Amino acid sequence: MFGPENRHTIAFRDTAMQRGEQFVAHLVGWYGPNAPVSRDGQGAGAIILTDSRLCFFRRGTLSDTASAFTLQSIQLVTVEPAYGHQKFCVRTVLTGLEVFKVSSTERRLALFVGEIEARRTGRRHAA
Repeated sequence: MFGPENRHTIAFRDTAMQRGEQFVAHLVGWYGPNAPVSRDGQGAGAIILTDSRLCFFRRGTLSDTASAFTLQSIQLVTVEPAYGHQKFCVRTVLTGLEVFKVSSTERRLALFVGEIEARRTGRRHAA
């Protein structure tokens, strides 16, 4: 699971999960290259891995924000260190490069990326 659930993951389960989809893990993060690096800032949400998709989901006051990528559309996942956080970059077939900012530990992020790769390629990873 990679940490306790929050309002974003709970709302995702309630409103955005597809029938038969399995919730795998999540990280707290921010979406987009210019996203703020503040847990209370605009754009903060959850990066959610299910058995079929990688999603960014943010529960908003008036509406929710969601972006999803099928695991089959993901070509490459990389992690880049940045000041006070890490950039979690996902290259997809359809959308090109998507950038998430996360404040997770290196180990937690490595496990998350390993889980994505294992599900994307069908091969288990060594944690």
